[in-house]
Amino acid sequence: ANLMAELVLLEDGWLVINLGPNTPLASFLNAFERLRPHLVWLSISYLPEFGAFQKGVTALSRAARRRGVTVIAGGRAMTADRRVKLPHIKFGDNLAELQKVAASLR
Repeated sequence: ANLMAELVLLEDGWLVINLGPNTPLASFLNAFERLRPHLVWLSISYLPEFGAFQKGVTALSRAARRRGVTVIAGGRAMTADRRVKLPHIKFGDNLAELQKVAASLR
């Protein structure tokens, strides 16, 4: 999914830096400082512990907002009941939605 997201963004003219699979959320916080992104995509297929993820993504979204970074998440683990608990990020059910969000940032 991350490689497909990368291709969609490249096709739309974005400079893409893929941090790879299974990236700890703390790595995204470090990337905010080093890379200064405008958009961060999270593909979440499996969440063994939602509470820890929720806490981490809340911290990530706060840091993103301070820097003007849009966070969008997708993947089969982002069920409707989980999405309502993460109100500060955007969600996409497919790559067309990622492209739509990315295009709105230009």
